[in-house]
Amino acid sequence: MLLAMLRPATSHRFMSLRSKLLFSFTLVCGVAFSGLYWWFYSFVTQRALDRLETDLVETLQGAIAGVNPQEFSALAAVKLKPGQDLPVDSPLYQRHQSWLINVQRIEPRANPYTLIKGKKPHDALWLGDILRVTQRDNSTAFLESYDADPAKTRLYQGFTKLTVTLDPYTDPWGSWISAYAPINNEHGQSIGLMGIDFRADDILTIRQELQRKLAIAFAIAYLVLILLLYLLSRIFTKPILELTKALSLIHISEPTRLRR
Repeated sequence: MLLAMLRPATSHRFMSLRSKLLFSFTLVCGVAFSGLYWWFYSFVTQRALDRLETDLVETLQGAIAGVNPQEFSALAAVKLKPGQDLPVDSPLYQRHQSWLINVQRIEPRANPYTLIKGKKPHDALWLGDILRVTQRDNSTAFLESYDADPAKTRLYQGFTKLTVTLDPYTDPWGSWISAYAPINNEHGQSIGLMGIDFRADDILTIRQELQRKLAIAFAIAYLVLILLLYLLSRIFTKPILELTKALSLIHISEPTRLRR
């Protein structure tokens, strides 16, 4: 009877030990997996953003290479006819817009445009703009003024140096990430800038897709790990159970011999 009374207690202690081991390992692995997940997510996201920045800059450089500086300067001097908002009958303008269209055909994510400096501080004037083709109802006019206030945009820096903005921002035409760089004449002087916008949805899509795929992969790996931990806990606690049973038999048998 005494042996029967001890067996449930032994089994209870065994199950308690296994549960504690399983809970402890699960907790430690959960914390480790969470840290690993965020590190890996940040790493992969940064690599994707680096690739996106490279595409943005290479597209910008290619777009600038296709601009004729002499024609660009001449286009900036074109006067609009009464009632016009675009010099659609100007061959200079037609060739310039055609080149912007070709840039987008080569890189469908790209929304290219060009500007020149205005007379006021941080004032920029629109020359070419792909949105006049793709977004007619909400686009710019030829030589329309744009306030490139440094507090709101880094665009004005593009008149002097390559400038990349990977933090999504919103303007009247949408949400974007952008790159700007100067258009120089044959003397190396800046005569305007070329800008390339990618829709900010590209970054949001990358992040959401990475989160989804990584979450699924890490969830599966974590469940497999929990299963392995459970199996290992059974393997490691089995000798302890057998030793506990043996000790209980010794404690039972010794008093019995003393009574005799």
